[in-house]
Formats: sequence, C-alpha cells, structure tokens
Amino acid sequence: MKVKPQPSDSLSANLSVRFLVLTCFLTGFLSINSHSQGLEGVHVETYYVADEFDAMDSLSHGLESGTVTYRVWVDMKEGYKLLSVFGSPDHPLDFSTTTYFFNDTVNGKIEGADIEPAYLGRNPLMIDSYIAFSGTNRYDLGVMKVDDTDGSLLERTKVQSSYFPGDRGMLMASNPEAGIPIKVADGNMGGGVPSLILFGHDFSEFGNTLEADSVHVTNGAWAILNGLDGPFKDKNYLLIAQISTTGEFSYKLNLQLRSPDGITEYYVADNPVNEEVTHPELIYPPHSPSSKP
Repeated sequence: MKVKPQPSDSLSANLSVRFLVLTCFLTGFLSINSHSQGLEGVHVETYYVADEFDAMDSLSHGLESGTVTYRVWVDMKEGYKLLSVFGSPDHPLDFSTTTYFFNDTVNGKIEGADIEPAYLGRNPLMIDSYIAFSGTNRYDLGVMKVDDTDGSLLERTKVQSSYFPGDRGMLMASNPEAGIPIKVADGNMGGGVPSLILFGHDFSEFGNTLEADSVHVTNGAWAILNGLDGPFKDKNYLLIAQISTTGEFSYKLNLQLRSPDGITEYYVADNPVNEEVTHPELIYPPHSPSSKP
C-alpha cells in the first residue's frame, strides 16, 4: 500500500479552513451538542460473494472468484439526517483493502447515483465499488436485502439456459456468508435519488481502474445539502458506500449529522476533541480494547 505524504503545518491549516467553509455551506451554521447523539451505529452488510462461474463469464470485466461485495450503512436515530462523510487533516478518512477494489471498468461509476440502470443485468455492474448517499443507480435507493420487497432485476434478466455454466448469467451465486442471494432480493428499491456534492477529493479510486487499494482523504467529503435520512423513517439507515474486493476490507469514517432540532453533530473515528464524539463502529474491522488502532 502506498504511503501518502503528510501536509505541512501551513497546508494543514489551509485545508482545515476549507473544510470549515464546506461545513458552513452544508449546515448554514455551526451548532454542536455532544449530549445529543444521533448515531446508532455503522453496519457492514455482506452483499455478494462472487464464484468461479462469475469469473469465467465473458462479461466479467476482470471480476475474480471470491470477490466479496460489502455495503456500508450509517444507522441513525429517527428524525436525524446525514450531512456528510468527510476526511480532515485531524481526522483522515480511509477505505483500504489488502488487494484492490473491484470496479466495473466498462459501465461503473464513482458515485452509485450515476449508474445507468439500463446497463444492470448480465454483467458485474451491480457489484461495482462506489460512494453513495442512498442512491445505487439513477432510479433506485439502497436498502438492506432483508427489507427489499420488490424482488431483483437480476432474476428478471438472467439467461435461462442451464446447459452450460457460462450460460448461467452473472451474479447468480448463493453463498451463506452473503445471506439472501441478490438474484432473489437485490437491495435496490425505487425512490427519489439525490445528487451528491463532492468536495476536495475526486474519489477516482472508484473509477475506471482495477489497481486502487486505498482511498485516503484529509481534505474532502461527499455530502448532501441540508442532509438526508434513510428510505425507512423508523429504521433510518442510509447507504454510504459499496466496496468489492478479494482482500481484507477496512475503513475509518468520520460523519456529520443533523438532529431534528437543527443541532449539528460530528462523529470521528478516533482522537475526538472539544465537542466531537467517537463511536467504535466508525472503524472496521472493530478493534478489541487491547488492540492498537
């Protein structure tokens, strides 16, 4: 994994100012209250595990057998909204793998909301790696597979012949580690898909490449103006990323939430200061109390 250079003190200060400007733009004000905590957790769902038939398909686009697709969900108290996922000089954001991120280099996108749904089907686009603010394509919102009630696009488009393994169609595997197969429930349901705001980092690691192994952000964010809550008001969880890799997946996240009464809350992976709050699920995989971060 490549070692990124650290910013100088003057550059770090400048980046901090730029991030403060973003914060003011998103919230309209800086009102922080550590006693009102809306973050209930961050959950990682194993979405799909690719098999040898996926890898041998003529439309695999470089997908390897054993590739695991993870979906990362921010779970908030009812009435809360997510404003941004950010990295700052004092609180870097990081997604990493011990191998590389799988990106569909033909039809994939950096942002889930930019994916063209007409291209979903007999290819690996549904397990592309991307950042998100709920949207998984231009017309669908991400939901956990256990909450998906409208079936799967894959079941409707798969090749019906079973005479040859290559005719099976993509993403038809059933693996107990992934729970409900995505050919049964694909975790995508129709809804109004919001537009993302990207700041300070282009997240090209999730673009047209099969070589990226990490995303390290010290001055950047993806965000929604005025914030967004989840598709289900009572559960209020929201998809922020989908990552596919054959390696060991890890992350460190920092989040900005807004409470129902307009209070802005900051959650950081580690080293909180002032009114910042930390939460153990902002680091994945979780560390035991005796482990070093």
